[in-house]
Amino acid sequence: MVHYSSVVRITLDISPSRFREKLFYSLRSFTISPVSAILSTELVSEFHENLEPLENAGKLRFNKANIWGTHHRQFQCLRELLQESSISLNASEISLSIPKELIAEFALPKHVHFGTQNKITFVDNWDYWWQKDLSIRKKELKTVNKYILRFSQASLKSGYVESVYRSFARPCECPLDALQPVINYWEWNVRFHCKLCGKVFLCECFRKALKKAYPHAKEDLSQYLESTFSEGLYSSDTRVAFRDGICHVCRGVPSDLAYCSEMYRNKFIVRYGPYVAKTAIEKDISRKEAEDELRDKRKAEFCQRNRVELVYFRYDKEISKRMVIQRLKKCT
Repeated sequence: MVHYSSVVRITLDISPSRFREKLFYSLRSFTISPVSAILSTELVSEFHENLEPLENAGKLRFNKANIWGTHHRQFQCLRELLQESSISLNASEISLSIPKELIAEFALPKHVHFGTQNKITFVDNWDYWWQKDLSIRKKELKTVNKYILRFSQASLKSGYVESVYRSFARPCECPLDALQPVINYWEWNVRFHCKLCGKVFLCECFRKALKKAYPHAKEDLSQYLESTFSEGLYSSDTRVAFRDGICHVCRGVPSDLAYCSEMYRNKFIVRYGPYVAKTAIEKDISRKEAEDELRDKRKAEFCQRNRVELVYFRYDKEISKRMVIQRLKKCT
């Protein structure tokens, strides 16, 4: 028989200043994740940080967090999201473990609908986030009780993040790290959307390949279906501007694109498929030859980066040999 000793209060709250500061830097990160997923990630991260005192005291363990829709293919910039009174967040889930001798009590915003038998405390003064459909599941294990909280329809007050949007330059300068790459499956014309203002760019290195593919796409336009690749290529070429050095290859950073599913192609094609197709069209070579060329280029960049790190490591090792460590005697 389990004897309950005390109640552990789990408050899903956030620190306003810390949340805005982390959101500012996250919006300037070069990632394929949409703005709504970034907001959801930072919200769950705040939950975790506010629960750290309980975790350090051994009263709780934060197991993991899942955010769905991190590679969503519909784009919305922060300026468009702020036009509504609230911002719909991506569905998320957090898992907590609590010792069996403790009773869990959850502190949540007042306007939350839930389906659970656990004790819930509502807090009246929260108006920055709310949840329409919260599910708390309890699973009894040998030594702990596992709680799974699923937020399927969470929303964040727009005015709460408006100050973050105002902190960027006006008019928007579309900083390089704020550009989000967006593609559909099997499309190679990678478009880069500014997460702040919504402007769309194509990398300058795609200009030659797009110029060669554009006439064929114009001829293949379907009068019945507007979602074909030719239609997307034709419309994108007429709407967006070119900008130099914004793609993964030009910047020399690892690609996080999803050109297709891994069940159809290897991992390299999944991440670098658009650049392989672009190289093949631009140089009139086969996809296999373009893939080998791009692999060799990435391998050379990787070796060069490791070579520089090795030089720094040797310098650091040589300097460390010359250092003399003096230890102070313990006072008696």
